[in-house]
Amino acid sequence: MDLYQYFQSANKSLFRFEALQDYKVDGDRIDDEDMKEWWDFIASKTNNGVKMERVRLVTEPLTEYTKNELVVHRKSKMFGDDIRIIKEKTFKRLNIPQEDFWLIDEAVVLKMNYSETGEYNGFDIIKNNIDEFQKIKDILLKKSISL
Repeated sequence: MDLYQYFQSANKSLFRFEALQDYKVDGDRIDDEDMKEWWDFIASKTNNGVKMERVRLVTEPLTEYTKNELVVHRKSKMFGDDIRIIKEKTFKRLNIPQEDFWLIDEAVVLKMNYSETGEYNGFDIIKNNIDEFQKIKDILLKKSISL
């Protein structure tokens, strides 16, 4: 399955932890037109009872990418995505890995792989130690603040 098929397969929950400050995307800015399909997906999933949550690690000073993404995330909340931020100082005290991942239905972890410059390099499927990622998710949600 590709990434989108995993998202489509979710029938209970989708959780995302974003750790990078810059993700290599086409163009300099993320705009509403680029996000329409994703926002439609969020609305469809949440209207069908799927809980969508995201925690975004934020370091200071904010990168241009992070500034832009936070604007987009505020709009994503209108479609049902519960988006939270965690500041670097708080995150470092948690002593958990700083790696991007998706947790789908509390059953499958997709560990996201990126180059040093933020280019997407696919994902690894993790089906063992799911409880460890569930604990990380719970800690991140507890220690983060709503956007």
